[in-house]
Amino acid sequence: YHIKVSFSVTFNMAQRYFSEYLSVTFNSAQFVWQITEKIALRMRYDYVLTDFHGAIVSLPTDSRSDSMHSGLVALDWQPLKILFLSAAFHRDRRTSNLRGFDFDSTAGSFTAKLNF
Repeated sequence: YHIKVSFSVTFNMAQRYFSEYLSVTFNSAQFVWQITEKIALRMRYDYVLTDFHGAIVSLPTDSRSDSMHSGLVALDWQPLKILFLSAAFHRDRRTSNLRGFDFDSTAGSFTAKLNF
């Protein structure tokens, strides 16, 4: 059985709504531990930094900058070839330099899949 670790960093610039542009830096780390043939533990952490640069011709307003932290822990179990079960805990937190764009989110989920 094995352990898999992966990292990635992505940088993008994009234009939205024909009048503003933004830059996004996405960092991700993922860990998967295949405990047994049927059980796996997954963990993931993402950090996203988004800078909203406003209009291409800048205006005298504050540019928005958000940072988001996301984490996931999941346990997968496949007791039968046709049945897959997973339980997960997910947490997101975004902070912004402008008021009203911050949020915190915590969620849990249970997934069951039947394959025919």
